[in-house]
Amino acid sequence: MEPKNPYSTPQQNFQPTQNYQPQRPFNPNPAVRTWQLVYVLVMAFCSLGIVGLGCFLLFGEDIFRNDPNVTDADIAAMQMMSWVYIAAGAVSFLLYAVGAFLRRGMVGWIYNIVLLGLGLTSCCTWPATIPLMIYWIKDKDGIVNG
Repeated sequence: MEPKNPYSTPQQNFQPTQNYQPQRPFNPNPAVRTWQLVYVLVMAFCSLGIVGLGCFLLFGEDIFRNDPNVTDADIAAMQMMSWVYIAAGAVSFLLYAVGAFLRRGMVGWIYNIVLLGLGLTSCCTWPATIPLMIYWIKDKDGIVNG
């Protein structure tokens, strides 16, 4: 009798299924979606802050008129910039607010990756956008199917 090797394959008629393909377990709500929602909401509220700053500059000109160093040209420039702040903040708020509701499907995935790309333009948001971008791309299958 020959000794049995515990590491050898057993002598059975084992035939694997021909169409077997291992799949990742499907997670209907990955953590990256939650963090993407937090990011989008924070950016939307920051945009509202820019709108608030523009309104303050537009309607608070009486505060600046009391300063003797401020000329009428400065007030006119401040009013023009306040309209720029209001418009840019409102557009930014709308973009990020839509991203909070549009998060499922391929259109939502692409839309939110574009929002992350916009966030990558500022080094202040890199600590949030770089990891989010990595995990957003990595979990594409779960987001598209969910």
